[in-house]
Amino acid sequence: MRAVRAGWFAVLGLSLVGGLASGLRAYYLVFFSMLFLTLCCAAMTLWTYFSFSYLQAAERAVAVRGETVSLRVGIYNDKPYPFTRMRVEVACADPAQRIALALDLAPRRDKQFDLALRLPYCGVYQVGMTRLSVCDCFGLLPLRFDLRNLPYYRMAELTVLPELTPLPPPRQASFDAAAFARGGVSDAGDSFAMVRPYAPGDPLRSVHWKLSARRGEPLVRQYDVPEERTCCIAVDARPLPGAEGEDALRYADAAASCALALADQALRAGHPVRLTDGRDEVLAWTEREEEAVRLFLARLRFDAKDSPEGALTALARAGASGLLYVVSGLAGAEIQPAMQALAPGSCALVYLGDRAPEGFTLPCYAVRTAPDLAAAMGGGAQ
Repeated sequence: MRAVRAGWFAVLGLSLVGGLASGLRAYYLVFFSMLFLTLCCAAMTLWTYFSFSYLQAAERAVAVRGETVSLRVGIYNDKPYPFTRMRVEVACADPAQRIALALDLAPRRDKQFDLALRLPYCGVYQVGMTRLSVCDCFGLLPLRFDLRNLPYYRMAELTVLPELTPLPPPRQASFDAAAFARGGVSDAGDSFAMVRPYAPGDPLRSVHWKLSARRGEPLVRQYDVPEERTCCIAVDARPLPGAEGEDALRYADAAASCALALADQALRAGHPVRLTDGRDEVLAWTEREEEAVRLFLARLRFDAKDSPEGALTALARAGASGLLYVVSGLAGAEIQPAMQALAPGSCALVYLGDRAPEGFTLPCYAVRTAPDLAAAMGGGAQ
């Protein structure tokens, strides 16, 4: 096809030169006929782009890291002429995945594609068609366009939640509901507050059997949890220096997965969780709202300029205390005073690297992924 195009434009140029040199009408007839056909092809291609008809939707808007999501793409040709040698590039959530659709469409026809998108990292992604290459039916004038420049075009948004890695139970005394059966206060000082309907995940030992039998529905005891049992998690939202593309996604996924694992560990033990990245308000959970925690971490942007001391300041401003974790791949010994001031004697750094930062003397888990954190917690901090 390139040879045909080269020959076509060569004849077009020679016709013009021949007409100008000789003045013969035949040269001009050939030149203007070929020029008119070329302009018609350009007009048809531009019309195809500016009136592009499509259908694009993800199987679901929210998925979990490691899953596969289907993206339905439909391309419609409602024109009276065919689409020939059309090529459409598709943006995916996986930087290593490349998808390009090559197709020909007869007039008044359409084609549907079901594309399997891999989800190796958590985050919020815009997926779908990006660039369109289309050629006229004569193969004379192929043009390339960016569909994202069209005012009506919208890509599909896909939120990929971090994968949950269960951690071993915390070393601190966990919430003991059974100790409240014969009174209002446990050994740890928690006080009985109320009863509430049973929810999936509640331990059987917290069920108030007598009251449940009297009312004909399962009820569980609800207790006040002291503030010192709160688990505070501060995520360092600064970008990792030199990390771009897939390396940056891998780092963000590791930080979000570790923070999710720590929050899940605390909530399973009955501890309230306070989570912040230092820029937004401190978010708090007192029940196993795993989906809300995952959504917050999936949408977390690693583009902050301040150190995680800002996150600790936000926690202190919210009156947080108790167990403290800082998740970072950049923090060093300079953050120790702020950590000790907020949670003296019960703080730890989850460092996303091979070894603890130099000069850091507080408990530190040097890990690369959430499974590494689970293994490290099983054996103790470094």
